[in-house]
Amino acid sequence: MPIVTVAMYEGRTLDQKRELVKGITDVVARVTGNTPDAVHVVIEDVKRENWAIGGRLHPDRQPAQPAARPAASAPAGRPARPVKVGAKAVPPLELVKGMNTTYNVCQETVGSDSLRMGVCHHGPDMADLKWAGKVEEAFYVAKGSIKVRWEAEGGEGGEVVAREGEQIFLPRGLNYALQATGEPAINVFAIAGGSTSVGAVVGPEGGEKLRAAGTRLS
Repeated sequence: MPIVTVAMYEGRTLDQKRELVKGITDVVARVTGNTPDAVHVVIEDVKRENWAIGGRLHPDRQPAQPAARPAASAPAGRPARPVKVGAKAVPPLELVKGMNTTYNVCQETVGSDSLRMGVCHHGPDMADLKWAGKVEEAFYVAKGSIKVRWEAEGGEGGEVVAREGEQIFLPRGLNYALQATGEPAINVFAIAGGSTSVGAVVGPEGGEKLRAAGTRLS
């Protein structure tokens, strides 16, 4: 009966934990020859104030300021160059009828959080996209207009329309729906927080996961 204990900072969602234990269970069962039902996974959520590295608790560990580096800071023999990601490298995912997104994940330099960014294209008659905001989110309208209907935990709710050049900020904990406004639109979104293990979501499999998540939350 293999037992795997995972200690990590608290704050992961249930969906993240489900994916984690499923992956661990599959690997352990395959390598050890046990059935999945025989594999136990224990997750220990640890407060950051109770985790120390190098003799210092996490709140006392300040990210080191990067030292000034010469422009040619690439590995020896290789010049420093920017990286361009082509359109075909990150294919659009259809979230709901009439709305698709190009989705990327950028890890912060301090290595503790990640910033998820992407672009959404909205059709003039797109279906409602319902979602639950578990972290802070922001939408910048690059073209057209987008409408957000929202509801807070206490029952308060309303709607807001942002037009080209305007932004919408959604605090953590709001349930919301992106709705059609009768004109095509493009919004650039940013979602704060999350684990550094979050990978770029691309291809049909990623799209199916996002659509399934939207169905559950709606």
